[in-house]
Amino acid sequence: MHQRSLAREWLYFLALLFVGLVPWPLLARATIGANLPGFYMALLGEAEKVSTVINCWLIVLFPYAIVQLIRSIGWAVKQVRADR
Repeated sequence: MHQRSLAREWLYFLALLFVGLVPWPLLARATIGANLPGFYMALLGEAEKVSTVINCWLIVLFPYAIVQLIRSIGWAVKQVRADR
């Protein structure tokens, strides 16, 4: 069971990493006119400021963090209800 759980979590991470790398920046470009080539160059460390690189990676990892937060809240609610 442990290997299966680990594989499932790995797939969550890879799928949401893809979302953070492709549709998420495209949405940002469509809504606020973000510089897409500059975004990808910053991910590779080609930005002038380190803070730009860090911000770009935070944008990429944001979908994964949100899904994990929602899953952890759901788990906590389930545990509280089970204790009653």
